Amino acid sequence: MTCLPEVHACLLCFGPPIQRARLCSYVTGAPVNHPRHKKCHEDLIEAAKPLASITVGSGQREELRDIVMDALHFIEEQKANKPLNESLQEAINTIWAKLSELGKVPACIPPCGFQPAARVFQCATCRFVDCQFALDCPVQDLWTYTDETIVLHCKVPFTIPTGLPVTWLFVPDLRTQDMTLFRKLNGNPEKPFSLTIEEPAPGTVACSLGEPSKPIVRKFFYLNAQCLLLLASLLILAAPGHSVHTRTLNTFKKSPSNSSSSALKRTTWPRDCSEVPAGSSSGVYIIQPVGLHPIMVYCELGGADRGWTVIQRNRQDTDITWAESWSTYKHGFGNVHSEFWLGTEYIHQITRQKIYQVRFVIWDAANNMRFADYNLFSLDDESQGYRLRLGTHSGTAEDAMDSDNPRKVHNNMKFSTKDRDQDTYRGNCASRYGGGWWYSACYSVQLNVKGGLTWGSLCKGNCKASAILIKPTAYH
Repeated sequence: MTCLPEVHACLLCFGPPIQRARLCSYVTGAPVNHPRHKKCHEDLIEAAKPLASITVGSGQREELRDIVMDALHFIEEQKANKPLNESLQEAINTIWAKLSELGKVPACIPPCGFQPAARVFQCATCRFVDCQFALDCPVQDLWTYTDETIVLHCKVPFTIPTGLPVTWLFVPDLRTQDMTLFRKLNGNPEKPFSLTIEEPAPGTVACSLGEPSKPIVRKFFYLNAQCLLLLASLLILAAPGHSVHTRTLNTFKKSPSNSSSSALKRTTWPRDCSEVPAGSSSGVYIIQPVGLHPIMVYCELGGADRGWTVIQRNRQDTDITWAESWSTYKHGFGNVHSEFWLGTEYIHQITRQKIYQVRFVIWDAANNMRFADYNLFSLDDESQGYRLRLGTHSGTAEDAMDSDNPRKVHNNMKFSTKDRDQDTYRGNCASRYGGGWWYSACYSVQLNVKGGLTWGSLCKGNCKASAILIKPTAYH
């Protein structure tokens, strides 16, 4: 017989399972299949639920065991004095009181990496677990000049074994944590924890601590090259056939000192693509939203309906995994010439400036283009989870972002990623389905995913491609 399989919250962590069955038999005086015995099980299950949140340090497990076993013995002792529900509640209260007297649980050192010194014991699983931080640290943005020397340090805020190997890697142009795209760099064997780059080029540098097959932590640095006249040629090398518009390049210049510490000066940077001069063609431009550093975006400027800032683009056969961390989604990743996510923080900052509308463009399974427009679009700030706000729908694609079904709605939902669960599902939709999105429980639309794009009933997991564009409304 398996006794009380649902009661995993501390009450089954210590002693054999038969002990809980004996407890109910002793307290009720009834056999296992009797209703009173079953009611005892149900009361234990209900009372134990709050204990699932208990976490103690690895060295405090035995103290926790003593506290729990004393509570169970107390219930037995009160058989003749109190009803079961009263003695059970008193036992649970005693557990909480004694737990408050334990020393503080050892703090995990954020934000990333395998940290064996910070193991804890969880009542929810009855197991020792390591701090649940991602192996990969958030990407650090570095603004550099292409004619200066920079030094990167692969240091972490916790103790690591001596003699740990360090591997440095690089991927050009992209802001990513997808390790399949990186290529190994030759570091300095005398100073393995540092990397000197004499002429930084745009792209992501990664350092991996530990054996390549089993690292304990990975750090990432995204190099934003600020000497944009050189940046144009670098982009041509990274993406043949593409370049930054000359008009865009002419909006930047270095200060007369021409030193590596010189700052870029603003002349006429547009706040979004709607401010790019009339007559410009679609392509990559530099914008600077209010209060934000310059960022590179793709502008759709063709036809009468011009001025769209592209914030997302994806295709079914993309090379991007899309299963990225909160920090990576916050600052964006991918290649603005092909598939990319602009960054939730940057999207929020743009939509703070004016009143914006949004267009979701979908290529269905037959490669027919459809679009869904919403006359209002904004994201709340990070403290509010980048919650999505949409207006009224129109267009040739169904209104799949808003729904009367609370399990499928996306409007007014917070953004979730594999390491920050803010959906309404009992699990983590982003971990389960492979990409960050405004999930409920879980989705009707999923465009940030590798190989299985979905838009309502139009194309369930077999959309060919997608793009999300925003621009100010006519009444901003």
